[in-house]
Amino acid sequence: MNHFNHKHGESRTRLYNIWVGLKQRRYTYEVPICTEWSSYVNFAIWSRGNGYDSNLTIDRVDPKKGYNPNNCQWISQAENCGKDKRILTDSQKLKLTEVRSELGLTQKEFASVFKISRNTIQRAEKYTKNFYTNINL
Repeated sequence: MNHFNHKHGESRTRLYNIWVGLKQRRYTYEVPICTEWSSYVNFAIWSRGNGYDSNLTIDRVDPKKGYNPNNCQWISQAENCGKDKRILTDSQKLKLTEVRSELGLTQKEFASVFKISRNTIQRAEKYTKNFYTNINL
């Protein structure tokens, strides 16, 4: 059977519409999508195995990178809207990084427990790394 004619029965689902939106962003905003996700079935399998729920939205962890399994996550709309709005002081960034390290939590686990975005965690950890690099000059 030709894969273009394959019927998955999900063309009217929310997940399918999200996938169509990703493909549109590829052309409209030149956001790359991995080859694996050129197939809706592959995208759907990844999504369902990685936390997809009807109240979540797809998010690129690093907005400079494209849509692929290593750079995407499912997060709430509230978390997505607040991703870039949380402002931490320098001391809060250092403390956040220290606490996450002490607890041994992944970024995803830490974000879930403390109700902050992974983007906030990544910015704090980048600041901390640069801070300690500059101290050791």
